[in-house]
Amino acid sequence: MSLFGQIFCLEMLISLQEVLVEHGGQHEPRRDSRILPKPRWLNIKQLMEIVQLKKSRIYYLTHVPAIPHHKIGQTLLFREDEILDWMERNKVA
Repeated sequence: MSLFGQIFCLEMLISLQEVLVEHGGQHEPRRDSRILPKPRWLNIKQLMEIVQLKKSRIYYLTHVPAIPHHKIGQTLLFREDEILDWMERNKVA
């Protein structure tokens, strides 16, 4: 990736983190019903609370790849809706 691309990704990540901090990971509902709501993005600590897995296990699942994730530079991000769908698909009983 070019230096410009890396800088752009870093700026987007910083903006995303600022939004998560401002809203506690929540987003405000949209007024226009035709537009889908923005997904809630989770960092690894937030994901650990939802899935009750150790950080090392989550890293392994991303390496395999067995869990849906997004990577910006070296930062892993997870969409809450994708994680909930993944958990439902992997339900045993």
